[in-house]
Parts: sequence; structure tokens; C-alpha cells
Amino acid sequence: MKNKNKLTFKILAGIAALTLISFVLLITNATVGNPISQRMAGIAIKEYVDKNYSSLDLEIGKVNYDFKETAYVGMAKSNTSIDTKFGVFYKNGKIQRDDYTSHVLSMFNTSLRLEDEYSAIAKSIFTKEIGYADNTTMVSSKSESGKSEESMDALTLDMKFDKKLFADPQVIIRLNLEDNSLDIISQIITLAHKAYVSKNCIFSRYSLYAQNGDRYYVDVTGVTPADIESGNLRNLLEKAKTNRSGTGMSVLIVEKTK
Repeated sequence: MKNKNKLTFKILAGIAALTLISFVLLITNATVGNPISQRMAGIAIKEYVDKNYSSLDLEIGKVNYDFKETAYVGMAKSNTSIDTKFGVFYKNGKIQRDDYTSHVLSMFNTSLRLEDEYSAIAKSIFTKEIGYADNTTMVSSKSESGKSEESMDALTLDMKFDKKLFADPQVIIRLNLEDNSLDIISQIITLAHKAYVSKNCIFSRYSLYAQNGDRYYVDVTGVTPADIESGNLRNLLEKAKTNRSGTGMSVLIVEKTK
């Protein structure tokens, strides 16, 4: 009887182990894919690129599983064009689509690269002129609709950076400040504006996100050069806390709960 119970226990333990292994494999397959499908995807993606884009001198990077797309994705990149790069998606044993039209021909990659280049310039100026080396500074040219304000007709693949391409550039600065009072924030925005204008970086809007450790943060958006040059920015920020600034800026102060 004892031996029978031991055998039953071993069988149940084995079933449980196999169930657990199957579950882990299922989860793994759903999040990172599996080596066999990954290899098949890589072969199919290469064949697809060679057939459809043979004139572009492309290389295929490592093929990875994208669980959001539930597909394997290989990035095709040009050896001669910095803006020619796009994803190719493989799913259910065949190529589903690629991003060549939406990312390359639409100038999305070009626009994004130019924004990144302007962001690097803006960050360098802020760090050198204002301080706060540990900052995140980004330049955006997107309107409220989310569309880029650069003229798509003016963009060409691999073109050199030019500030004149940006019709309505906005700068967003993120900092950790021990003192993120509105007094300090208004001073920083004013100093940043002066520094940027002196370097011929003309921004239509300023936003500043200032976090004070783990306690609270202040999010200021929509500050215009006119707001800054009025000499009344501190009071405008105070009014913007209750939407009384009359200029379209907003100030959000959030204290984190423990």
C-alpha cells in the first residue's frame, strides 16, 4: 500500500512538473517567441527584403519577437542612408507588412532624426548655460493634433539639420530639483529662454517638469516667450494653477502619497 501511494505521488508530481513546464513554455512563447519560429522568421524576412528592396543596400538586424504585435520583427537598415530603416513583420508563417512607406517615404524617420538633433543642441545649451547636467531636454515640432509642424515638402532623406525647418518648435525640460517652487521654476525658464535666444534657438513654447525627490512634482506647460519677457512670469504661473493666467499655460502640482 505504501509503495502504491509513493507511485501515485510520483505520477502526480510528474504531471504537475510537466504542467508547470508547459505553462512556462507557453508564457515564454507568448512574450519572446521560440528559437525555431525566430529562425524561420529571419529567413523569410531576408528573402522578402532581397526580393522587394534589393536596390537599397539593406542589412537585417537581429529578429526579435514583439509581444504587442504578436509577430517577429526584423529591422532593415541601409548601409548608405541614415534615414532608411524600417521594420518587417512576420506572423503565422508569412510576412504581414513592412514600415517602409510609413517610416521612410513619409519622412517620419527624417523628421524624428532632426528632432533628436535639435534636442541634443538644446540640451547642450541648457547644461552649459544654466547647469543641471542631469537634465532631459527635448525639442518637439508637433502640433496639438500630434502632426509634425515641419513642412514635409521641405524634407529629404538624409538631409542636414537646419533650425529653419522647424516652423513651431517647442522645448520640454525635465529636472530633479531640491527646490521646485514656482520662484525657482520661473527663474530657470527665464534663464533658459535668454540662453536659447542668444544661440538663435527660437522656441514658441516652453515646458518644464520639475520633480522634488519622491515627494511631489510640478509640471508647467505652454509658457510663451511673451509670458517670459513680460517680467511677470512668476505671477502668471501662480494664476495658471487655477487656470487664471489667460495665456494658455498650465501648472500642475502633484504631491505623491506614501
